Amino acid sequence: MSILKNILIVFGTVLLLVSCETNVVEKPENLIEEDEMVAIFYDIAVLNAARSSNVKVLRENEIQPEEFIYEKHKIDSLQLARSSVYYASKPNIHLRIFQRVEERLKEEKALADSLMRNKRTIEMEKNAPVIKKNDSLTPAELSEED
Repeated sequence: MSILKNILIVFGTVLLLVSCETNVVEKPENLIEEDEMVAIFYDIAVLNAARSSNVKVLRENEIQPEEFIYEKHKIDSLQLARSSVYYASKPNIHLRIFQRVEERLKEEKALADSLMRNKRTIEMEKNAPVIKKNDSLTPAELSEED
């Protein structure tokens, strides 16, 4: 199962527990900081998008999304799960984390769209026909010849 599915299952379970009692989940010793959770969830979203749109690239580069996340952020699956459960038990913090992830995704998409527009403009300019001058004579000189 993918990391995201595991997180969603854990999140759902925690929500059920939280709805019955407050402070159900104690803060783990090795809690991943909020900013790092934003970065992790951002990377998970990007990797899931890559997996669904172009799994071949991931295979060719031998990228295992879960292992990539753990190595990049220097965490393990248990630390991620415990931190996810803890933040899920704090709805305001959890919502803030995912709002920040969403904002970052929007910013990156806007940047990518802008770069693609610039690339297309450059390509169009390169491929535009060159308009050559018909003659070296000025318009006044041309009218004198008539």
